[in-house]
Amino acid sequence: MNPVRPLKACLAALALGAATAASASTALPFPEWVFVEGGMAHRGGSLASVGLGWRLPWGGATPVGRFSSRLEAHVTRWSLPTDRDGRWRTGQLVLVPLVRHTWQTVLAPLFVEGGIGVSYLHDPAPDASTRWNFHDTVAIGALVGPLQRYELSLRLVHQSNAGLRKPNPGMNSVQLRFALAF
Repeated sequence: MNPVRPLKACLAALALGAATAASASTALPFPEWVFVEGGMAHRGGSLASVGLGWRLPWGGATPVGRFSSRLEAHVTRWSLPTDRDGRWRTGQLVLVPLVRHTWQTVLAPLFVEGGIGVSYLHDPAPDASTRWNFHDTVAIGALVGPLQRYELSLRLVHQSNAGLRKPNPGMNSVQLRFALAF
C-alpha cells in the first residue's frame, strides 16, 4: 500500500472535521492561527506537529484576566523506539477543545490552558490496544511580538484510551509550540 495515500486521507478528514466543528460552533469558518510544535516523548521518542486553531464563542472576564475557549486540530508524526531495536513511526490526527486563562503582566500576556480531546493513530503503538485515544493537554505560555500575534508555549500531553481496553500504557510528551495568529 502507498504510505502517502492514508496520510492524504487523514489530512483531508482533519481539515473537513475542523472546518465542520468551527462552523458549528459559530466561530469563524477559517482558522485564526497556525502552529508548529515538537517535543520529546516517553522512552526516548520524539514528535512533531503542525496544526490550525479557531476561537470558540465561550469566554469572559475574570477578576485577574480573561478566559476563552478554543478548538485546535493538528497532524502529528511520532517516532518511538521499540523493544526489537527498531522504531515505531506513525501519523496522528488530533482534535481538542481548550479552555485558556490569560492575564496581563508587565512584559507580556501569560496564559495557562487545558483540554481533553480525541486522537486517531494511523498505526497503534506496539504496546497499545487502540487507535482512538483521549488527548489531554496542559500548557503555559506567553503572547509576544507586535500585537501579541506570536505565541510560545510549553505543553504537557498525555494520551491513552482511559482504560477502556487493555493494554493501556498511555503516551506522554513534553512539547514546545510556536503559533502565529492571522
